[in-house]
Amino acid sequence: MTELNTRIVVQNFLLVWLDPSLDETTDHVRDALTLFSAIVNPVNIFTDSDRCIDFLTEIKDAKIFMIISDSLRENIIPLIHNMSQLYSIFILCNDKLCPDNWTQSWSKVKGAFDQIYPICDIVRRLTKKCEHDMTPMSFIAVNDNDPASSSIQQINQLDPSFMYTQIFKKVLLEIDDKDDDKAIKFFTAYCRQVYSENSVQLKNITKFESEFQLHKPIWWYTSEYFLYSMLNRALRTLDVNIMLKMGFFIRFLHRHIEQLYQEQSTVFEQRFTVYRGQCLSKMDFEKLVKTIGGLMSFNNFLSTSRDKNVSMAFADSDPMDLDSIGILFIMSIEPKMSKSPFALIDKISQFDSEEEILFSMHTVFRIVEIEKVSKSSLMWHVHLTLTADDDPNLAVLTKYMQEESNGSTGWERMGHLMHTLGESEKGEEVYTMLIEQASNEKDTANYYHHLG
Repeated sequence: MTELNTRIVVQNFLLVWLDPSLDETTDHVRDALTLFSAIVNPVNIFTDSDRCIDFLTEIKDAKIFMIISDSLRENIIPLIHNMSQLYSIFILCNDKLCPDNWTQSWSKVKGAFDQIYPICDIVRRLTKKCEHDMTPMSFIAVNDNDPASSSIQQINQLDPSFMYTQIFKKVLLEIDDKDDDKAIKFFTAYCRQVYSENSVQLKNITKFESEFQLHKPIWWYTSEYFLYSMLNRALRTLDVNIMLKMGFFIRFLHRHIEQLYQEQSTVFEQRFTVYRGQCLSKMDFEKLVKTIGGLMSFNNFLSTSRDKNVSMAFADSDPMDLDSIGILFIMSIEPKMSKSPFALIDKISQFDSEEEILFSMHTVFRIVEIEKVSKSSLMWHVHLTLTADDDPNLAVLTKYMQEESNGSTGWERMGHLMHTLGESEKGEEVYTMLIEQASNEKDTANYYHHLG
């Protein structure tokens, strides 16, 4: 927890604490850092403003929660407030004479505090919403008048994340389970490196390694450990390294949902509706609007609820945040038309009162309608239907992926597809990973050939 921390970011957010007089050796600072480390990793401490601003500008794919000393607010906040990566600012005062008007002038300022512990509570709550809102998704425009023709046109401009996560899921389900014990040890060893300075998460990693078989995958996924956050970020940023290391857990989680899907088949025989509240950026909302009638996929495991009120709480956007648009997804599910697995997880999840239904990774929906709740409301309703197994647009995309992703192994197919889609760096990551794990010279030579 030092200045310009260069550790790998494995969450969608991080914490920056700027205070020229901060002393990490004092008891109250150490206690605060312990509390924060249970929520966010890494915690980056700065005593120099210039170095802090340099660090902020370098962060491109994570949201930042920032604590700033009251002595610096007038000079620093105007400089950093409009940075898109900055999510929230907390002013920490040395006395009770805290400024009370900064939340009105600066929308990202959440308040001024004379103690650190209330900030910790707010950060804990906001990180959950931040994580929820950053669930990765893809949009696929189609022309209903000519599904085959339009699908060929869209492939040239297809969001690589859609293809990537679909192929990745298929690859994982082809992998033999015999090395899963080894995979768990490999994954936890990596986590210990990432969280080497985080005593709270190191204990959680040991607990995960020793007790993994004692709990169901859904229990681990919904618990307040590091798994959900790490997986969400890896799938959002298409981080090959972490996706590979978490492959065993993704496979276990998918199969657990499949098992429950079969067991609960008599519960979900008729059409039903689930809800998901989420805030989208203006850019993603514009993509959504342009894709009405087309397809969208959630490129992670998807949490929904049968209780509309539960989901509404996640759909509220901050009226001061001009880049955030509140969305309530209203999803119509026809079980007889689709084999996409989902499960009611109330009895397994650590949150047992939300009527939560969890869909497996990369579930695809059709966008039916988008409507504003009212003229005065900031919220939109987006009506979706779960795609049928015989959906013509999805069939064309699936056929294309099968034809383009050739190779003797699933990972080779993924590497080839990334090059086809113009994502050469991702393709190189896959082949580099294959070279590291190759068991013979023939395979190594083949992978080097693809890299060349």
